Amino acid sequence: MASTALTLEQSVARNMAVVDAHFHNENPQDIDKAIALYSDSIVWEAPARGVLLRGKAAVKASYLKMFDSYQIHSLPRSDASQRTAASSMTRSPT
Repeated sequence: MASTALTLEQSVARNMAVVDAHFHNENPQDIDKAIALYSDSIVWEAPARGVLLRGKAAVKASYLKMFDSYQIHSLPRSDASQRTAASSMTRSPT
């Protein structure tokens, strides 16, 4: 199959579509779609955090671990908002 050179605009558009697809699927339900965008030989490095991941399975495991850490057991947002509004109304003026 012959390859056709892309213009700069086509290359940017293609790359932006991949980035958009990745971020759109970066959630627990669709993470496999995001991981599918990586090559099999992905190396993900975050030196400031001491992270070095090799391969899709390691990257997926890291995402799943991150998603688990964000599960917060708290009041539903509407209850918390009501509590904040009520407490601000009971504050004395300064």
